[in-house]
Amino acid sequence: MEDYEVVCPNCGEAILLPRGDSNVFECPECSAGIDWNGRHIVGLRTDRSYIFPGSSEYETFFDADYLHEAVKFANDVMDNDFSTEGLIGSGGGNEVVTIEDIQADFEFDRNLTGFAILSFIPAIFVAVAILSEPDGLIGAICCLGFPTLFLMFALAPSGYRQEDAVLATKEGGSYAKGRGSGLTPDGRFLAGYEWKNDTFKFSKFKKISPKHRIEARSFYHSGGDYSSPSQGYSLSYFIGGKLVVGDTIFTTCHDYSREKFLSDLNQILSFKNKLKRKTGFSFEIKIVFDFFSKPTLSFRKSRNKKSEIADWINNDPEISSVWNKITGG
Repeated sequence: MEDYEVVCPNCGEAILLPRGDSNVFECPECSAGIDWNGRHIVGLRTDRSYIFPGSSEYETFFDADYLHEAVKFANDVMDNDFSTEGLIGSGGGNEVVTIEDIQADFEFDRNLTGFAILSFIPAIFVAVAILSEPDGLIGAICCLGFPTLFLMFALAPSGYRQEDAVLATKEGGSYAKGRGSGLTPDGRFLAGYEWKNDTFKFSKFKKISPKHRIEARSFYHSGGDYSSPSQGYSLSYFIGGKLVVGDTIFTTCHDYSREKFLSDLNQILSFKNKLKRKTGFSFEIKIVFDFFSKPTLSFRKSRNKKSEIADWINNDPEISSVWNKITGG
């Protein structure tokens, strides 16, 4: 069977593992347990457990050559309160969960469930009483609707489970956890992960490369009863044809007048410049317009607006300059 040379994520030494043989092997240099799926290292076991992706898209979301750096980053997160930054991605954070936090959450859930049951019981009697009245069925449904939804919410799984209480007790009353998605503090990698106590699970750890690309697609959301309209650009970071991470630039709500469009471009350019300072690379950003979600722009107006924007890009010196800085590498 052919051996495959890999780097131990714990000590960084090159070791040989059998291709096609899925097993847990011990590193001959540091004695760490290496979970090998026959093609990739998908786990590391020391006094902690590190879990790496093992899917067919491993190469897209993960860099096998940088597993040692991934473990170092994981240790910095758990030991030194490191986290990913939200320049591209949602950022990250860590917290300490105490047994008191868990018990307070359990107590809140119990009180909420009790209140929901108490409100549901009289609603049943009222619904039965009005059922024979004109339009009684509609009234009964309305009467039961709110307490039913409230009871469903109360019985839904909450933030903590019994195993969390067991873990906190086992660890002396508390444990740490966290999650993140975005750039590592040194700007070299895109990382995605979640961790709890001594188990760290990666969803991605990919070295930044100028070959990667970013797309900024315009959007408009009308909002609802409890939210205001929003507008901006959805940022998508692609490696090859795969979306790896996303973010959002929010702008004012507008119909793309020259001044507002120029303001949008300057926001996108500011993001690009921040990303360059952090990573050392100037990414080409492709801008895509989607006007059809905006009710004030009909199909004809959308077509005319795209034509107008194209004219600004080609003939307006100020807009053309900013556009070229964004879309150029």
